[in-house]
Amino acid sequence: SKINNMYRFSLASFLRLFQRALQSELDLGNTEERIKSLISSLKHLVYEYVCRCLFKADQLMFALHFVKGMHPELFQNNEWDTFTGVIIGDMLRKSDSTKSIRDQIPPW
Repeated sequence: SKINNMYRFSLASFLRLFQRALQSELDLGNTEERIKSLISSLKHLVYEYVCRCLFKADQLMFALHFVKGMHPELFQNNEWDTFTGVIIGDMLRKSDSTKSIRDQIPPW
């Protein structure tokens, strides 16, 4: 796995966040509304907890992975590969089309 061991979180830490989400929500009466509220609260708690532990340079990539994991339907075909550099990296490795593709990629 390419994930640095420093960035691995224990099940116990997630369970603490889960319990905090359960304790923080008020009884809304409607079960569906309560579940939606709990899901939103848990996502928020997990995102904040993990971002506090990441280097600033890695926070954007985590946010992208987090959104992809929670809402994969938001990404079109090959869009994820483009964001993570898989497509561009594969294209740049091909020797016959390297020059033309490099000319098409913006220099920013």
